Amino acid sequence: GSAKNPVRVFQDKGESAYLDRLRCSDGTKPLIARIRPAGQGPFRTMMTEYKVDCGTVSPGTVAVFMDMHFKHHDENRPVPGFTITK
Repeated sequence: GSAKNPVRVFQDKGESAYLDRLRCSDGTKPLIARIRPAGQGPFRTMMTEYKVDCGTVSPGTVAVFMDMHFKHHDENRPVPGFTITK
């Protein structure tokens, strides 16, 4: 989920579902806050930036960029440093 390679999902429901499945390195759920619209991404669609916070647990606090304009794509890979539940 970087600005150059955002997490691809469909609509805000897809963003929420993906973020809900992310886990910190110790298996706990991170705290998540929507930061801001992040401008046009590499796929020429608008992105959103989220703050994903594991506190003192690795990977700490990370900015995750998401692009919700992918109707037939459901991202199953975790953002680096995280795991993801099925």
